[in-house]
Amino acid sequence: MLRPLLLPFLVLAAPACLYSGEGTRGLPCNTDLECGGDQLCVEHVCGGPAAAGTTGDAGSGSGDSSSGGDPSAPGGDDQDVRTMCEASETQCVGDNTLRECGSDGKLRTMDCEGICGYASRSRGCHTLPDGRDGCYCLNAWESCPEADEGQVQCDGNNIRECHEGLWLASDCDSICIDAGYAGGSDHCGAGNSGSPTCFCLSTASECIDGAVYCSGDASMRYCSGGSWYTDDCQTSCQNAGYEFSPGCMYFPGDTEACGCQ
Repeated sequence: MLRPLLLPFLVLAAPACLYSGEGTRGLPCNTDLECGGDQLCVEHVCGGPAAAGTTGDAGSGSGDSSSGGDPSAPGGDDQDVRTMCEASETQCVGDNTLRECGSDGKLRTMDCEGICGYASRSRGCHTLPDGRDGCYCLNAWESCPEADEGQVQCDGNNIRECHEGLWLASDCDSICIDAGYAGGSDHCGAGNSGSPTCFCLSTASECIDGAVYCSGDASMRYCSGGSWYTDDCQTSCQNAGYEFSPGCMYFPGDTEACGCQ
């Protein structure tokens, strides 16, 4: 059975806002790095015992714990304080949150939407095939100038519109199916008015072999032998020799299909 070519998945990251460390205030710690931002680890509490709402007695009690005693005393924690985090400390701390050891040696906690950026959708934080944790970012939309706002054009078998500075595309096969044309799309081109439009096929038996479009976030439909079939992206990518699929996505200049890594 014919399968469409699965294109490599691209991870694109955009600069994210620096983590302030406010979210760690009052949490237990051993080093300043664990608190992030400008927060300091005071008496094993980010921001100090007062930030955790403890009393003076509770604060003094932390010096007797088994985690190291008085940091200022000889042999105390001050002698073991690290000045740099390690790459192994980069890890997912939620479905959509990454704690990352930056190039400056500081740990920062960031939301995947911020890492992926405005032009790229996030599919959350996962363990990558090479064993590292990271955010999966779908292919980014191409930017368009303000003068093109509202303009429509073909992009392969996609039709796209300039909206708020980005070319937002839709696959013509998906558009035609949703409009009731069972065969999907023949192509994108200039209509009678000269404006770009999707040319649709009326029956399913007319669908073009190799046509592919997304049928949800995690599956795609493809035409083979004049009929439409549905493939789960994770299964399809593994069958093609890849380890992971973040789901179905748009490929500029081509079509929609499962992204694989």
